[in-house]
Amino acid sequence: MARQPKRGRPPFIPTKEQRNYCRAMVACGMSQAEMATVFHINGQTLRKAFKAELKDGETVVMSAVKGKLVQKAMNGDNACMFFLLKTRGGWRETNNHQLLGRDGQPINFDSLSPESLDQVIFALRAAINAPAGGSDEAEAED
Repeated sequence: MARQPKRGRPPFIPTKEQRNYCRAMVACGMSQAEMATVFHINGQTLRKAFKAELKDGETVVMSAVKGKLVQKAMNGDNACMFFLLKTRGGWRETNNHQLLGRDGQPINFDSLSPESLDQVIFALRAAINAPAGGSDEAEAED
């Protein structure tokens, strides 16, 4: 009795390029259904053929990206250095300005008369419009 040939498709064996592509798709957040469509296989075959890539894909890709970021920072890229210092080094940018009175306490604007409030607004506008390093009037008097 002759042996019957196997029926069905041949087994799917992914290439190294496909494995890397799968890792990248996992890192980008693609669903398994979308990835299976890209490879022209069903979800069960995807999970069987790319088990490791589906598990560690994001970790592998993100570690490579983080490595490049650190490398650029170490090579003097200011934007990368600031990004790392802000996200990993505890640095932060603040935009918190506080107006203090003569006694060093915050000014309570609710208790100011309309005339006093106008004087504060005028002084603030003058300070904003003053050139850096002092006023031109002081230099003109010298």
